Amino acid sequence: MERRRLFAALTAVRAGSTRVVELAGEPGSGKTRLLNELSSTAARQGVRVLTGRCSELDRDPLLHLLAPPPPAPAPPLSAAGADRSSPEDAPEPGAAPAPRWGEPRPDRPEPSDAAAADCAARLAAFRAALGRHAREPLVLILDDFHWADEASVQFIDHLLRWPLDAALLLIVAHRPAQSGARLRGTLAHCAELGTVERIELAPLTRAEAGLVLGLPADDEVLAGLHQASAGNPHWLVVLAELDRPPMPGGLALPGDGLFSQFTARMLGETVLLSAWEHAVLDAAVVLGGEPDLDFLAAVAGLDHEATCVGVAGLARRDLLRSAAGATRFVLRHALVRRALYPRVSPWWREAAHRRAAAFLADRNAPAAEQAAHLELCGDLSAPEDLQVLIRAAAECVRAEPQQAVHWCRVALRSLDQGDPAADRRAEVMLLLARTLGGCGRLQESRDLLHEILRLVPEPVHTRAVAVSLCAVTEYLIGHRPEARALLAAEADNAESYPAQDRARLLIEHALLTIGGEAQLGPGRLAAVFASVARGGVDRVTEAGALVLRALDDVLGGRYAESDVSIEVCQAKIDGLADPALADNLFYISALAWAELYTARFRDAERHFRRAIAIAESSGNLVVIPMFLNGLLYVDLHVGPLDTVATGRWRRNAMAAGPAETVRTVSLALESMHALWTDVEDDTRGLRLAEESFSTFPAGACGRTSSILALASANALDGDASRCTTLLLTSGGGPGLPNLPDVLRPMSFELLTYAAAATGNPTAEDWSARAWEAAQSLPMPHQRAYA
Repeated sequence: MERRRLFAALTAVRAGSTRVVELAGEPGSGKTRLLNELSSTAARQGVRVLTGRCSELDRDPLLHLLAPPPPAPAPPLSAAGADRSSPEDAPEPGAAPAPRWGEPRPDRPEPSDAAAADCAARLAAFRAALGRHAREPLVLILDDFHWADEASVQFIDHLLRWPLDAALLLIVAHRPAQSGARLRGTLAHCAELGTVERIELAPLTRAEAGLVLGLPADDEVLAGLHQASAGNPHWLVVLAELDRPPMPGGLALPGDGLFSQFTARMLGETVLLSAWEHAVLDAAVVLGGEPDLDFLAAVAGLDHEATCVGVAGLARRDLLRSAAGATRFVLRHALVRRALYPRVSPWWREAAHRRAAAFLADRNAPAAEQAAHLELCGDLSAPEDLQVLIRAAAECVRAEPQQAVHWCRVALRSLDQGDPAADRRAEVMLLLARTLGGCGRLQESRDLLHEILRLVPEPVHTRAVAVSLCAVTEYLIGHRPEARALLAAEADNAESYPAQDRARLLIEHALLTIGGEAQLGPGRLAAVFASVARGGVDRVTEAGALVLRALDDVLGGRYAESDVSIEVCQAKIDGLADPALADNLFYISALAWAELYTARFRDAERHFRRAIAIAESSGNLVVIPMFLNGLLYVDLHVGPLDTVATGRWRRNAMAAGPAETVRTVSLALESMHALWTDVEDDTRGLRLAEESFSTFPAGACGRTSSILALASANALDGDASRCTTLLLTSGGGPGLPNLPDVLRPMSFELLTYAAAATGNPTAEDWSARAWEAAQSLPMPHQRAYA
């Protein structure tokens, strides 16, 4: 659109008309490229082209663009352009402010009458010369006119108000944000009168950006680059050079070394900055984001007046822009910070980050904001630095777990520089291990936990917590024997631990034993309750002991006792606050499974949902799929049967992670869901069951669910022989003694179905066993299987 309008003006001039075009756009919008294209086209068509480009470096001489004077010796480098490598370069607060850009300089006298007359004469002479040149079609391009000197602007003002009657195309290209008030006012007034055509270069659309980079419009990489560049063509290609992944087909980007060129241009824009402007710009580069005036002043080390002067100068150069209702300021683009940050003096940069962290602390800013500057300070040995970093990790653990991992690692670096105590280091490592595990990096968490156990061999609280967390992590990875062995070794040495840790270790060892579908035996349970009875434990540990008893009653077939123990346990768990249970989510989960086994489906659903909510709020995301499996199990029994999408999400989310058992249990449950609901693909349930069975570790907790899913799929698929073999092998014979009581009615039903499908007379025996198993359970829904 802009190109068509500009070339239409060229066509009109070739026909003898006069046209004036204002070409407006911010840096990098493509003004110069478009003008070069126009110049080449005009030259090929026989039209004479005169081009001039303004520069801030030679804006003092009158009419320097229109009639360049002889070159003068370069002035000595002033303090404004010097490298700020030491604090002596900065002016003292309260000193006379540096001259503002665009204002009369104190060392430049006001024009005399003679000088004004000379200027008027030169203007008249140039107008006459321009008229002679324009007897034939002429294109006059004035690029970067925002840097034009006062006399040049005066001449353009004169020319626009009293245009030449000639075949002339005058193009004034400028950056509106950096242009003076007189130039902008004149152009705006003439645009209203119709004597100037304003062409403002709009940002590229996403499709146009795709054409520039050779990418399809729906490409995700293109979407990110287009958004980050705000549609600015130059910023787009520079960002693509810096940040893009390999492009399909090895497509090359236009240009080479674009970021180096961009950096050189940005450095050129800072040459004439005053010392105060330099200080404020460096502060803005160090800070990034949208700092306010006070923040800039604190980091720049200037008083309020000096900071205001510096901000005003940078704003006139469009290096700083107003944001958030003019109360905050932002660099022209993030690329500016990326280009200039390495050029800020390293010692000044580190000190500036320290000042930024202190300023944020005084404002009670979030610890993560303070930590972002602390990590760039170099020296993190101060104890308060460590505290900020630990708080930053805690703040990020839910919404940005990977960032929390980063802050933990920076905290360890702080310990390397300061407090070398092993116990303090172990505490930070433990926080890091929790964070790694919570965001699914289980193997890293496991390795770090074993390092903590080597670092802290004594039976103290930190070791007890590390043992518990390490056992859970080994369990999630699929290392069941290692998890049991670790807890067993600590349980044997439990008497050496403080009361709270001793009881917790015994409870978790017992829960893991039950989780392996084994019975505790009276001695193990008695040891747990004896430890709790000795006192010194909190309400959460007492609740854990009650959960253990309830689950053992259920799996041991003591259903009358389980009614009482579950109700007692429910009251205890429901009376605890969520934060108290954040580190003991398996207590809630174990209660929910006990409720499931005893047909308390709505109670189980309630507790699984509570466990999920606590896990989400504490950032322990890796355990959520285990609780979602429980919810899906509830839905399989009482509905609604519309959670298959949740099951698929859970399986896909865990596919790339190490929690293999969680994924395979999810597959088993989803396969049973598919067997009953998937009418479009009657083979999907069997495929899921086969995948679950083939990937489930032998002897792992929950393997029974995989076996039952595959047996069900085989039965419905007509493979009665395999269904029977699976159930009898895993169940330990015709009586299925290896299966929990609550799973036998369903299993006998499957054996009945398989036998009846093949005309085997054992079907009647299997059905009788199903009825007998169902009648032995105080759960009416079990009779449905019989």
